[in-house]
Amino acid sequence: MQTPPLSKARPFPFHAFLVHFPVGLWMTSFALDLAVLLAPQQKLLAQCSTVLLWGGLIMAVPAAYFGWRDYTSTPRLENPAALQIARAHLAWNAVLVLWYALLATLRSFAPPEFGTMRGAHFVMAALGFAALFRSASLGARLVFELGIGTRKPLATAPGSDKTSEKAA
Repeated sequence: MQTPPLSKARPFPFHAFLVHFPVGLWMTSFALDLAVLLAPQQKLLAQCSTVLLWGGLIMAVPAAYFGWRDYTSTPRLENPAALQIARAHLAWNAVLVLWYALLATLRSFAPPEFGTMRGAHFVMAALGFAALFRSASLGARLVFELGIGTRKPLATAPGSDKTSEKAA
């Protein structure tokens, strides 16, 4: 396969590059929440978890910007299946950012006698983790099943028969 000229090459995939930061920060925050359940006297772990929530929110801003830019400029989203998945991915991400913003705010401004980590905060973190997994799986479907953000589409619709090219 011949490489296209530089002027026709796809721009750098900033969304795919940046999205790993909020995901990683939020996953690490949840891991610290699990550790706090095992060692509740370690208040520093809960505080670090809250800082990671805020860090994930900060990094979500540029990831969301470049994701929106990709969403509005990707011609392959004319495929109805891809458009449906992309819209679901966008909606899950919007809910996810609002959810983590609420969780980070509640944790940051909880009264000292309430502690920095209690059952309600952990349940909220677990629900956020589940939503994060769902959103990431939708993004992965766009890339790995439909080829969005790649040079060639991999399939025409979810579950379609992916036939390999015959050897010449």
